[in-house]
Amino acid sequence: MLWNWNSTGIILPSDNKMIRRPSGLITPMTDIERQAEYFCSKYDCIAYYRAIPGNGLHPIHIKDKKEKICRFCRRDSSKTKFKDDCHAISELIGNKSIFLDNECVDCNKFFGRRLEDEFAKYLGPARTVSQTIGKEGVPSYKKMNGTFRMDVTDKETVIQDVIDSGNTEIFEDHMEFHLVKDTYVPIAAFKALVFMALSIMPENEFKVFESTIDWLREESHNNSKYNMDDYASRVIERFVPGPKPLPIQVWVARRKPNIYDAPYCQFVLEFDNYSFQIMVPCPEKDAILLWTNFKILVFPSTFDINEKDYRKFGYTGLHVKNLSGKEKVKGEKSELCISFDEKKEDFSSKGKKMQDMADEHGVKALKPLKEKRGSDC
Repeated sequence: MLWNWNSTGIILPSDNKMIRRPSGLITPMTDIERQAEYFCSKYDCIAYYRAIPGNGLHPIHIKDKKEKICRFCRRDSSKTKFKDDCHAISELIGNKSIFLDNECVDCNKFFGRRLEDEFAKYLGPARTVSQTIGKEGVPSYKKMNGTFRMDVTDKETVIQDVIDSGNTEIFEDHMEFHLVKDTYVPIAAFKALVFMALSIMPENEFKVFESTIDWLREESHNNSKYNMDDYASRVIERFVPGPKPLPIQVWVARRKPNIYDAPYCQFVLEFDNYSFQIMVPCPEKDAILLWTNFKILVFPSTFDINEKDYRKFGYTGLHVKNLSGKEKVKGEKSELCISFDEKKEDFSSKGKKMQDMADEHGVKALKPLKEKRGSDC
């Protein structure tokens, strides 16, 4: 899919290109052909990694030529400490095998606390519904008002919901969830994606990203000396239905020499049901771009190539998200869905206490909050 950004931020599909087939017929290009042509003509892939399933049994270590010098703060082992388990791709989305050796302990803690946690909050209940494995298994989700809880165990998904709460709707072949994300800071979630891009790209590409690294390391999102809003306001987010259809894999594409009508660097992250595509901030190389008049194409991904395999679960969704906000976002709705083959009612738990049922399934019991007198919450 090719999109043209206009000054209002609205995306418009471009006209189809034509191609001559081996048979001699001239027909419109397919989406895949247009996507491939765009990236092959404008970009070189400078990094690609795919996480190996398993609990870190086959680690992939990204190393710079000079060992024990941090990519982000440039300190060496005489001034800071290093470990061999700093994740290049966040562990919060299931990565157990791709590590960056040239990240110090201090930067690892800073980026984890300030950025990666915010990205996890941005995903919110989607991590539970998609069964994304985090640091300690699939995270549980519960609404702050105590009306809903979801847990994923080794055997099953356990959902606890208060009747007439409006949190869920059950149909013959699917179940819809009307939930709320945790409070998060949009620009911090975007920075988490940028951090992953910089973590996996080759060391020799780093020189032009010095201002980007400085921006990532700023203590305050509000009082920044850099304006990266043009990048953060154009995040392509895609949802692919089905049971964990996408492996954890990442790409970094850098613009070819003598190309002036495309962002300098793009990063793509895929995992479980989600794909994110961003323009990696590089003001030094993107000064030539007119932000209101350039074209960008959605990266040809796993589900584009095998589209027929995913159609049985529904259609993929594409949204362009604006993650340039510096203030906390509270109460953002998260609409999710689970499909199933058939619905069966089970009355075997009738008459049992909530705590006893929770114990049987190995989860914590839902504890709805009591309304305070005089409160209309």
